[in-house]
Amino acid sequence: MNSSRESRFFGKGRVPRTAALVQLGCDKNTVDGERILGELDSAGYEIVGLPLELWEKAGETGEETGGSKGWRPVDVLVVNTCSFISPARTESRKAVERAVRLRKRQIVKEIVVAGCFAPLLAHRLPGELRRNVRAFLGPGDLSRVAERIEGKGEQAGQDEPFFRPPARSLDPGPRFLTSSAGTAFVKIADGCDKGCSFCSIPFYRGGFRSRPKEEIAEEIAGLLRLGVREVVLVSQDTAHWGRDRGEDLAELLRFLARKAEREAGIREYRIRLHYLYPSCVTDRLLDVWADCDIFVPYFDIPIQHASPKVLRAMNRPPDPDGIRRIVESIRERFSESAIRTTVITGHPGEGEKEFGELISFLEEIRFDRVGVFPFFKEPGTAAARMRRPRGGFEVARRRADRILEIQGSISAERLRARVGRRYRVLMDTPWTGRSPLEAPDVDGVIQLKRPSVPGRMVDVEIVAALDHDLEGRLVEEKECRKVTQGK
Repeated sequence: MNSSRESRFFGKGRVPRTAALVQLGCDKNTVDGERILGELDSAGYEIVGLPLELWEKAGETGEETGGSKGWRPVDVLVVNTCSFISPARTESRKAVERAVRLRKRQIVKEIVVAGCFAPLLAHRLPGELRRNVRAFLGPGDLSRVAERIEGKGEQAGQDEPFFRPPARSLDPGPRFLTSSAGTAFVKIADGCDKGCSFCSIPFYRGGFRSRPKEEIAEEIAGLLRLGVREVVLVSQDTAHWGRDRGEDLAELLRFLARKAEREAGIREYRIRLHYLYPSCVTDRLLDVWADCDIFVPYFDIPIQHASPKVLRAMNRPPDPDGIRRIVESIRERFSESAIRTTVITGHPGEGEKEFGELISFLEEIRFDRVGVFPFFKEPGTAAARMRRPRGGFEVARRRADRILEIQGSISAERLRARVGRRYRVLMDTPWTGRSPLEAPDVDGVIQLKRPSVPGRMVDVEIVAALDHDLEGRLVEEKECRKVTQGK
């Protein structure tokens, strides 16, 4: 054991120091959190879970002293923050406040604040809170967590935090998986160059940059060796992958498909893609997608709006007909698919007419699932300087509720159409799993009437549709003939 690893042990019997993670934000942030845990694990820390009861109690104000009986204090608690929209930043700040209460109650010893909101929190937190934080880590600092805790490296001796550029967020390194059994996210790019007027991601994550395809394939191979059966490719702008390297996403899919052929007969797995900017979804990309069974027919394409006027205000292509063509192309190529989108209500430029255009478009296209965000004024963005619709946030919220009501009926209808079909299902828990048409964390699940093994692929027949989920029964091997794969 080397000296650097020995320094992270203490007490009689050389008990390893412990580290826990409070994970906030999206699946891209999940990857960053797993990278931080991977660095700590490699440095000799024992990764532990923070009991939910202790975290919930930390939300209560009151007595700030005294530990928790039967619970050895966590040596390092990492709060991985999110800055996507105002509620995420509020949640992140409250999480730091909870962590400080745990430290004062001697339940945790040191606090590390990480993630895209950390650089701002380093300067905005009141002195009392900031003095309780051992280190702040920005998106480019994932590999530095151990040295920052130890007070070494570039940060040593400085009063102000020093943050590496966000471009370092894609540096390769170890990971400690925290996602459900059999599933893992792989970040293929980071940052964004699109310049949507409502979005602050470029401020926190920097410009768009892709990972080399060889590095992506190597990470996927490593995850498969660990038993992962579904890999989800993520980034802020997945369909733009490779444009900064003279390549495109279709080339990456072909490359990964060739790698998959070498795995044929060795292990069963599938690849899912999230966050496809509409104008980058080309016929060439869809042709490659349809030719390779390893890629599930699930399409996450955020359209944000359908009114040309609002799309122009968003600095996005004002082309709802282009979105129609993409949906038609998908449904022509795949016998069964799931298309998910997200929209924003109450953006500057959206009046009743424009909101009506959005509703009509959603009723026409009939997406399988729709996520809705009311518009938030993000500081520093172009949209923050625009005039909001009359009624402000309250109108945006009511419109979001209206879309959820309409989409609820559409989604329920599309779920009912799947009753009687069979799918290859990846078990997330003993009682729930997902087919190729359900993404982790954001969609419903398939509930089983009898349990199976988490992380295992099983054949399931859908027997009922619920409000958001499906019910299924395990298909015995002797019953299996041709299981619907959605292609």
